[in-house]
Amino acid sequence: MNDHDMSAPDGAGDESGGAGIGRRVTIMALIVLVIGSLFIGIWMNVHYELPDANDPAVVAETKRAVTAIERYVTTRDGAKSARCAARLLERVGGAALVHAACTTIPGPSSSATAYRVEADGTVSSPPPGDGFEAGVRRLFGRRLGDWYLNHTQSFGYVRPPTPTGPDAPPKIPGNSPST
Repeated sequence: MNDHDMSAPDGAGDESGGAGIGRRVTIMALIVLVIGSLFIGIWMNVHYELPDANDPAVVAETKRAVTAIERYVTTRDGAKSARCAARLLERVGGAALVHAACTTIPGPSSSATAYRVEADGTVSSPPPGDGFEAGVRRLFGRRLGDWYLNHTQSFGYVRPPTPTGPDAPPKIPGNSPST
C-alpha cells in the first residue's frame, strides 16, 4: 500500500476533490438563493391583502375618496357631474389608494382607473397611454403598483354607477336584460 491509497475517502484530502465539493456547495447555495428570491417576489406580488371592504373605517375612507374623485373627474372631463364607485386598496399615511369606476353626466362616458386621494382631497391619476404603468407605480409605489397592474380583476370589477333621473341615458328597447 502506498501513501496515496491512505488518503481520506471521497477526495477530502485531495485538492482537486475538495475544491470540487466546495464549488458544488457554492453553486447549490446560489441556486437556493435565486429560487428563494424568486419565490418571495412572486409571493409578495400574488398575496396582497386588501382592506376589509365592510370595515367601518374602510367604508368611511372609501366614501371620502369617492367624493374627491367625483369632484376631480367632473372638473377633468368638463362634465356636469360624475358618479363613481371605488375599492380602497390601501391607506398610506393620509392618502387613500383606490381603484374607481366613474360615469360622467351628461354623456355618459365611463372610465375605471387608479387614483390616489391625499388627506386634503387632492386627487391624482396616472396618465393614459404609454405613461400609464409608470404612473400607477408612481402613485401606488412599486409593490402595490405591480400588483395593481397584474391583478386589477383580483379585487372584483367595480361597475360605474348608472345615472338616474333626468340625466339618465335613454333606455333602448331590447338592449336591457329581461326581468
